[in-house]
Amino acid sequence: MLDDSAEDLALNTELLKKTIPLMTRHAAGYYPISYALWYEYAKGDRPQLQNAVDRELAQQPRLAPSRTYALYMQHMVEPAERMILTARASLMEMLEEIQRNAAQTGQGASEFRHQLTQFQEELSSATSMEDLASAILAMQAGAGRMSGDIRQLSGQLEQAHNKIRSLTEKIDKLQTDVVTDALSGLLNRRGFDRELELATRQTGGDPSRLSLILLDIDHFKRINDTYGHPLGDRVIVAVGNAIASCVGPAGTTARYGGEEFAVLLPGHPVEAAESLAETIRTRVEQGRIRRRSDEEPIASITMSAGIAGWDAADTVESLVERADQALYTAKREGRNRVVVARKTP
Repeated sequence: MLDDSAEDLALNTELLKKTIPLMTRHAAGYYPISYALWYEYAKGDRPQLQNAVDRELAQQPRLAPSRTYALYMQHMVEPAERMILTARASLMEMLEEIQRNAAQTGQGASEFRHQLTQFQEELSSATSMEDLASAILAMQAGAGRMSGDIRQLSGQLEQAHNKIRSLTEKIDKLQTDVVTDALSGLLNRRGFDRELELATRQTGGDPSRLSLILLDIDHFKRINDTYGHPLGDRVIVAVGNAIASCVGPAGTTARYGGEEFAVLLPGHPVEAAESLAETIRTRVEQGRIRRRSDEEPIASITMSAGIAGWDAADTVESLVERADQALYTAKREGRNRVVVARKTP
């Protein structure tokens, strides 16, 4: 993330200069979802999104808010998140239908209770077989209607039970997917942030009980530019596997974003984290990835790392900030090294 930061800032500035005129030209609303959509359109690395927007603009000069939201949901929201939103809407619709039918059944039950009272009165006053037969027929009709209402509601409740069970299974899987990076199989930023929040609450202010390592692949942009994005993806996977292998059950490994990884080490002081980071750095540097075209190994891959240990004065944000600054220092001092952050003043 910190590699070539000046270049990244220049790129973001250039994209901003492209995005605002695009939004103005197409009378787009200046709200977060709209800006995010047009920013990604200007960025140009989501061909499906670009094609979808172009098709919309071919039919009308501007994107209506409803279409902006629909395109955002379709092309920018992660599939797992989109499915959770869809499942939630489906459940709400189903519950509303059950409530309507339950209310109708309740009304039918009230009417049936009234019919039972009438049946008792008719039975007590019946003086002929004709009176008795008439009362019984009326009772049968009322019971039939009530039975039908109950069967309908029971069927809907059974369908709802099956649907809820199916959705629960899907949501259980989706909750895992939402916090998993699709490329590396590691936790993603969201999942790691949850783990970090939980871990910091359990430290009790003891600095020996939590350390954070941020690692970044050196010159990753150069790898992508030289060998192409498919090989860049293979590098991400290989490095992620190497880090997770070194960390093992001692901590939590995540792909923090782009070419950056994070390791959370509950119960480990900074000294242990520094030793582990050196092990990771060496393992990655010694590894070799070969091009599939000719089986030739690419240039050696190196990593820089920044480490921060939890301090009683820390917040989650300050812990991450100190590790990030240590990582930046490692980059600035020549890369392929480990730097430990100073304690919180």
